[in-house]
Amino acid sequence: SDLSLADAITADATRMAEIESFADLNIDTSGLKPADMRRLLLSGLGAPLRAQIPVSVISFSYRNGMPEEADIALDMRFADNPHWIEELREKTGRDAEVDAYLAQDEAAQAVMRHAKDMLSIMLDRMAGEGRPAVTIAFGCTGGQHRSVWAAETIASWLRKRGHEINLHHRELDGSA
Repeated sequence: SDLSLADAITADATRMAEIESFADLNIDTSGLKPADMRRLLLSGLGAPLRAQIPVSVISFSYRNGMPEEADIALDMRFADNPHWIEELREKTGRDAEVDAYLAQDEAAQAVMRHAKDMLSIMLDRMAGEGRPAVTIAFGCTGGQHRSVWAAETIASWLRKRGHEINLHHRELDGSA
């Protein structure tokens, strides 16, 4: 069409005026941020904002690429690597021995504390904006030890805070 943007908007407004009386909800989106529009739409439809949004937590190996669905990703390759400890090599981040090993890594523990602080703020804001869900991913070299441990740690913490959790270990569960 050869209409200018202004003419197209006017034409659309004219067409919409013809059916406006049939609408149950009329929201003027002029100047609204997406989060404000989502909140108004949910409110207008009678859908309450969730106090705790559902969270998907994924562990992955950087060798196989980052998960495309990740909203937030944290690289765990800085943490001490259980792979280099013979008795831990075949274990995973789900095993108590790996948890005990990483419990002694002060940097890994500090990052998990800061991640919890950061996620508390972020998830509260996202819930207040009506965000439907969020995906948090933890990566390491092989996707077996550190990323799995971090995903398990955060998923457990989030469950205790009342979040619905979907936990997936991409490399362990066999679907990339």
